Amino acid sequence: MGAQARWCFCLRTREAPAILRAVRPKAPGGGVELWPDVFEAGLYWVAPETRGLLDACGVAGQYVYRVDEGAVSLYGLDRFAGDPAELPAPASVRTRTLAGHGIGVEFVQALREGEVPAAEPSAPTDAVFFLRRPGGQRNFLWRLFRSRADAASHALQRRERDPAFAAWVEQLTVDEFLELLSPA
Repeated sequence: MGAQARWCFCLRTREAPAILRAVRPKAPGGGVELWPDVFEAGLYWVAPETRGLLDACGVAGQYVYRVDEGAVSLYGLDRFAGDPAELPAPASVRTRTLAGHGIGVEFVQALREGEVPAAEPSAPTDAVFFLRRPGGQRNFLWRLFRSRADAASHALQRRERDPAFAAWVEQLTVDEFLELLSPA
């Protein structure tokens, strides 16, 4: 019997600040992530643990979509030579990727204070973003892909000598972001 799917959810609410204030004191370590959808105001993406916490705290909300967490593929984590405990939690990376309408995400670079990133996001809708573990010392640069065609184009332009990346593109579970979404 296979592992049971873990679901990320998309919550429609205008009460995100109030939800955070109510739930944060009850969260282990005070960490609660509600990632705002970068294209549609009033939508927030939550990881499975956050959904469980919201439910346990009695937060009522309209969940509009769910996505199998494993369908959002991560690439390149093996290139990080540091302590894996420094990386953001995979659920956090996946949920932030969903907030940007990504179907997969590549680890690009680990940065310490003062280091120059390989790319710099200029807006929340950019395909590159920074994410760090809460309380962490390093910032991590990620590049999300909104479609298989986007990832394939990246493979041709920037990763032509990386057969592992090409294989990763082929194993993406969907061609477009909307194909990930199921009604909640």
